[in-house]
Amino acid sequence: GDWQGMAKLLAEHAATGSGDPSKAAKVVELSIQAYELFAERVRDLPSAAYALARAVLAQPENERAYERLYVTYSELGWNVELAALLRWRMDWARRAQQPQLLGPLHLAYADLQRSTFHAIGEAVEHYYHALRVDPTLTEASEQLIELHLAAGAWDRTTKLMTDELAVLEGHPTYAKDPAVAKRIGELHLRLARIASEQQQDLAGAARHLQAAIKATPQSLAALRAFGNLYLGSGKASDEGLAKASGIFLKAAQLARREGDTGRAIKLLRRTLALRPSLIDGQHLLADLLSEQAHWMELDDHYRQMLMFIEGPTRVQVLLRRAQNLDQRLARREEARICYEQAGQYQTAEGEAWNALERIYRDGSDWMALANLLEWKVEQLGQAVPTHSLLEAAKVFHHQLDDHERAALFYFKVLEREPF
Repeated sequence: GDWQGMAKLLAEHAATGSGDPSKAAKVVELSIQAYELFAERVRDLPSAAYALARAVLAQPENERAYERLYVTYSELGWNVELAALLRWRMDWARRAQQPQLLGPLHLAYADLQRSTFHAIGEAVEHYYHALRVDPTLTEASEQLIELHLAAGAWDRTTKLMTDELAVLEGHPTYAKDPAVAKRIGELHLRLARIASEQQQDLAGAARHLQAAIKATPQSLAALRAFGNLYLGSGKASDEGLAKASGIFLKAAQLARREGDTGRAIKLLRRTLALRPSLIDGQHLLADLLSEQAHWMELDDHYRQMLMFIEGPTRVQVLLRRAQNLDQRLARREEARICYEQAGQYQTAEGEAWNALERIYRDGSDWMALANLLEWKVEQLGQAVPTHSLLEAAKVFHHQLDDHERAALFYFKVLEREPF
């Protein structure tokens, strides 16, 4: 069919009723029909927009018609017309006593002025209008904060954020919402940065960071900032360093949970630089380096750990270092030394001695292997496996030409298995 002709006819018919309040409903009906034909059949968006504008003028309270016109102007890139539509809509909302509509309208108009026309002054004015109408409009507050931060207007920025916090924190139930809690944390973090960097108010910065951590205990940024602030405050006492290292450790644990391994490793290095003996930090860094296959760095880290660990607790670290040296770095001699040190805290059946047995065997260190097997027989007595007795006999017989000692071990085997 002739969709274009039909659409024009509908638009012309609607135009004849314009200005007559008694025909408003009919004008809207015909205009929307014309809009749909122009948009969907004729693919003539400009004509569709003109038809829809007539519907909005005839019935300003028609929310769906207004939203369609807004979207159509946006699709066409008619920014001047879009600005005019928003101004008209704000005027109508005031006359119709629809104050709940004004906040989003001021916000949309301000966004348009800022992003499209670069009219920053007018944008700021309407962002403030939006906040006066609805103080909970986070989008308006955020844009004002960013604009004032860019201009270096610290006092105005501080007031904006303080005012928003008063609204958000003034309703305990509302503040429990995760999105609101996140916003509260972000605002306190920004205020802390201004207090610290622009106002040299370290105490004020600390209060804001504590509030940020309280609102969002899982905030990595807040924890890092608090640790940095504490270190930069000149409180270099043992207690202060311990507190800062604890904060960095918690931040590292958060970074790991979030999957940011690189950041977690950096935070752990900072933690251990402040407090090298912190066991939790040592083990977490070892785990992360292992997960990332950073074997050389892992060995360096194990060596550092061993400087702060004494007694039987050294065993697991010695074993892990030995395994890394043995299996991944092919540094058998260093691995052997670690296993020998670990063996001092283990019985003859321990992991360290079994590993040493393998290393001696693989390295053809027959004297060391024979001595180890002989020692294990002495330590374990009847519990020693028969295959160990037989291996000791073969080593003494074939590798060391010590037939007397070989015969001793062969005899022990025959005592168990005479046939």
